[in-house]
This record gives sequence, C-alpha cells and structure tokens, in this order.
Amino acid sequence: KIFLVEHLFSKGISDPLFQRIRVGNKHNLDQECLRDDLGDNIASKNASYCELTAIYWIWKNLKFLKR
Repeated sequence: KIFLVEHLFSKGISDPLFQRIRVGNKHNLDQECLRDDLGDNIASKNASYCELTAIYWIWKNLKFLKR
C-alpha cells in the first residue's frame, strides 16, 4: 500500500495500490478515505506533528487493514 496523506478533500487516485488517509479534520466524515482519529491514534497532536499523526496511525492500525 501507498498512503496518500491529506488534510483537505481530494478525489485521490483510483488505483487500489493507493489508500487515502485524512489528518486533522475530524469533522469531515468522508467514508471513502481513512481517518487518523480512529483506532490507536495521536490525532489530537496534529497541530504539532502534522502528517506524522498519519504515519503513527498506519504503524499502529495497518494490521487491521490487511484483513
């Protein structure tokens, strides 16, 4: 998987190799992409860590995506 980290809405890429993950926007409940504020996360630290919150989320939650 290649993760595309975004903080605003984008159409993304339709190739299944790519997976969108949204950071710092818990109010946008777009169902077509992952969010860094679910599961084991540090999303509350997004103001300090920016896209690193997505890397943490992927590290801690990737095992659940492989099912």
